[in-house]
Amino acid sequence: MIRIILILIILILFGIYTIFSDIVFAFVKDEKIKSNYNYNVVRFILTIIAKIAGAKTHIYGGENLKKIDKDIPLFIVSNHRGYFDIVTGYLAIDRYTAIVAKDTLKNIPLLSHWMKKIDCIFLDRKSLRSGAEMVLNAIKLITEKKSIWIFPEGTRNKNDDPCDLLPFKSGVYKIPEKTDCYIVPMAIINSEKILENQFPRIRSFDIYINIGKPYKYSELSDESKKDISKYSENEMKDLIAELKEREANYGRS
Repeated sequence: MIRIILILIILILFGIYTIFSDIVFAFVKDEKIKSNYNYNVVRFILTIIAKIAGAKTHIYGGENLKKIDKDIPLFIVSNHRGYFDIVTGYLAIDRYTAIVAKDTLKNIPLLSHWMKKIDCIFLDRKSLRSGAEMVLNAIKLITEKKSIWIFPEGTRNKNDDPCDLLPFKSGVYKIPEKTDCYIVPMAIINSEKILENQFPRIRSFDIYINIGKPYKYSELSDESKKDISKYSENEMKDLIAELKEREANYGRS
């Protein structure tokens, strides 16, 4: 319980800091300076939360991101196990990235305030119109050289086996199809074991992240393009399977 109390104290202090920060940056006109500042603040607060929670992150495939210049936008796709996907996954990504998130997060004042500051897109999963707007907004951000991070399962997956994925939504792949940006798969396991499995307590746990090789929609075969959501889903299963093997062998060598 001490971990969640400490995180709540940090968030209260962060809320106070946010008030003063907003006052100061109201006079800053350079949008690039604002974006860099907002990105670095979000990373800083997530780093603190991860350390307090005891999230021990093991990242594999980080070199796949380093191969691509940070000014080149990415379409990052992940499986979704728990809220700490966001905390640890965002820290694994090496560039400014907007997240596609469920619209109910707009009702959480401090969280939504900073999500808007890093261009996050809120999606009403029950609305076709909201889905279409999300795709258009994401395409716009990519043309502005900002990366997008999305969870194609559409919701948190509560299945016991992380390889047992929910069907990937096909509509989201209109984004890389229209922009031909790099698609980067990123698998995450064990994030639900920090909070969801024993809520409201927080438990320290090892989280494993596997970043796959980037590729473009235009590079895929015609067959893969026809069902890119299934192609992406199978690719995610392979990355998760690798993580499960790494977890089983961790510390043995």
